[in-house]
Amino acid sequence: MLQVLIPWPQEVRIMGKPTSSDLRERIVRGVASGQSYRAMAARFEVAPSTAVRIQQRYRATGVVAPARQGRPTGSGKLGAHRRVIIDKVKAQPDITMPDLAAWLEGQHGVTVDLCPICQNCPSELPSACSMSWAPHRFRFAETIANC
Repeated sequence: MLQVLIPWPQEVRIMGKPTSSDLRERIVRGVASGQSYRAMAARFEVAPSTAVRIQQRYRATGVVAPARQGRPTGSGKLGAHRRVIIDKVKAQPDITMPDLAAWLEGQHGVTVDLCPICQNCPSELPSACSMSWAPHRFRFAETIANC
């Protein structure tokens, strides 16, 4: 018997999409007109807890727009070092990603993989992340011309 082993990805994380603003407004209007949360949820085919959360958000903020998702900009391990990274690349435009990671560890005690460096400074280093993996010796000189 021939067995084929298919490798599974380690873990795939996909952020859920927020309910549309139009649907949120209709749920809020329905509840305001006297309908129950469950009735509105059934009518628009969402979970009752979704209808409750939408109404709670409306009561608390006065808007039905979804809250922002994800981590706040500038947070995380490299948030405090953003300016230092940009200054280092401007001072030494031919630095490589591995060299920059080693410098961060040596000077600031921050151990980090290569990709978070690019994710932390995307506008200042525009093409660094897409070019940093192949070849590994990519230089920053072209990316900081407009900084």
